[in-house]
Amino acid sequence: MFFNLSLKSINILTVLGLITTPMVIFAPPSYSQERQIITAEQRQELIATSEQILSLINAGQYAAALDYLVPESKDYITPEQIKAIWENEIIAKDGAFEEVVTAKVIDVVNADIVILNARFANISENIQFIYNKEQQLIGFGVPSKQSIDAIVTSFINNLATGEYGLARRYFSPLFKTEIFPAKLEEEWQIELNQYGKFKGIKDIVVRPGVTLSEPDLAIVTLEFEQSTNDYFILFDNQTAIINIDFVTD
Repeated sequence: MFFNLSLKSINILTVLGLITTPMVIFAPPSYSQERQIITAEQRQELIATSEQILSLINAGQYAAALDYLVPESKDYITPEQIKAIWENEIIAKDGAFEEVVTAKVIDVVNADIVILNARFANISENIQFIYNKEQQLIGFGVPSKQSIDAIVTSFINNLATGEYGLARRYFSPLFKTEIFPAKLEEEWQIELNQYGKFKGIKDIVVRPGVTLSEPDLAIVTLEFEQSTNDYFILFDNQTAIINIDFVTD
């Protein structure tokens, strides 16, 4: 399960201080690429669209909210799944949604990320909406407050049950611009075809980054019918997945 994107080599020794196996980590596309700078008007349009989607979700109109997604994302997630996330993972913990406090647009090379700071009864949350450069919505979500162990477990279980859209919600905004659910499905099926039926998670070892600029690393051991394999899953300082790599001898 290896994502061959814009990659730079690093030595795992800098992450673990133990292993010298080379690995790769996701890096945003080079800023030497041609940039499509969005206008002030486009920024306001993206913010307005994001606020409308949030309003639809809060009103329980989950199917209407999903209609904003591009097919590559929409086809892999259901209104019922969005409802469960909103009601069970957000509202149940944060309280009723009250209002959007602030909004900003982060303009990166291949995407525009809208961050709405939303006030709930108990806490404020930063809700992310990721758009491609055609101003089409490719993903949205709230940063997870779960532990890395819990995220890895949920992520792998989503892959095992074919819920690739749900698995993708644990990705960082930049990783979501590169990896769509169909790619997750393709990579997981490659593992199944090569190693046989998935049997379960045998172990998860978390190695925190030494500094804030270094990724946290989870080494997850997965058992298949014909093999037991280790995988690297790297996280940013918001506990979002930024890359996945197969560990080779």
